[in-house]
Parts: sequence; C-alpha cells; structure tokens
Amino acid sequence: MKFTGKRLTQLKDRRKFWLDIHLWLGLVLGFLLAIYGVTGSILVFHAEIDELLNPKLLTVVRPTGGAVYKPLADIFEIGTSAVPEGAKHTFATYPRNDNAAFRLNYSVSSIGGKTESWQVYVDPYSLKVLGKRLMKTSDSLFPLTFIGFVFELHYALLIEGELSTVIVGLSAALLIISVLTGLIVWWPLTGKWQQALMIKRKASGERLNYDL
Repeated sequence: MKFTGKRLTQLKDRRKFWLDIHLWLGLVLGFLLAIYGVTGSILVFHAEIDELLNPKLLTVVRPTGGAVYKPLADIFEIGTSAVPEGAKHTFATYPRNDNAAFRLNYSVSSIGGKTESWQVYVDPYSLKVLGKRLMKTSDSLFPLTFIGFVFELHYALLIEGELSTVIVGLSAALLIISVLTGLIVWWPLTGKWQQALMIKRKASGERLNYDL
C-alpha cells in the first residue's frame, strides 16, 4: 500500500518519534547488551573452557575394559570426606561425558559467620578425590573462579540480592521494546520492499551500516 500527501507526512513524523526512542534505548542499553552478549557467548562453552583451564581437577581418564562408575553413595561419601565436618552438600553436577569428573558443591560455615562455597572433584571410576576449589565466600562480591565470575556477571551483573533480578529483567524487557521499535523504524512506508531489503554497497558508510 502506498501513501501520499498528509498521511505520508504523519507516518514519517511517527517514525521519527520511534526512531528517537530506539536511539535512546540503544544508548542506555548498549553497554548492558554488550555484557550479556560477551558473557553469554562464553557460557555456551563454560564446561569446555573450565576443563581447559583446570584439566587436573575436571577431567579423568576412563579405564579400558568397559569401566563403569562407582555407586553414587560411595562417590558422595568420598567427596564429603574432603570437606570439614558439618559442611552442607548443596549441589551435584554429573559428568558431562566419560572423561569428566563428578562435581560436588558444599557450603561451609567458618568462624565469624562467613560462609564458603567449595567444589570437590571426584574420579567416578577410582573414587579418587582430584582436588577442591573455593568458589566464593559470603563476604566477597566476586566469585573466585573465572567461569563463576562470568556466570555472576551474566545473570546478576555482580549485584547482590533481588535488585539484580529487577535490573536484568527490566533491561531484557527494554531490549524487546528496542527490537520492536527498530522494526517500526525500518518498515518501508512506501511499500518498496525490494529497496528496503537491498544493501546499497556504493552508498555512504552511514547508509551501509543502516542497511546491514
């Protein structure tokens, strides 16, 4: 459908309004979007990256001859023996393949009311404790491992409490609005869809960026 005269002017004014909103949303949310994008890309391969950085803790060699895992009860028991008495088991991560270690998470209360989060690594074939890592302490803002830091930055922007949920949720909602306003700004008012979908290679840098 083609528009002419007063109606086309009204549509252009309306698009200018949405363009202003789109630009301001981009300026405000661009920094957060960059953080979400980079950290999210890293987290897609978080298991592989963590194993690459800590091969002695996170990887095992599967014995030949069709070896199988030891009983879960034994794996949990040997893992618990590597942490102080009274440590609370909070989570377990099963091996993602035949060459990955069993991960057990514990919460340990220390003197002064501080809580420490530890992760213990067990070879599920030999029941050998490969080691353990201090992941985070309650009095520290930052996790103590690279992947832990990336997780906290991606999901909570390193902000403690419910405020992080509000900020991340609100920014996600505003990003959806940004996408919708971008569609409104791009929508061809004159119905020239072929022109709207083409990239003008000989145009100015600004126009080329817009087309892309």
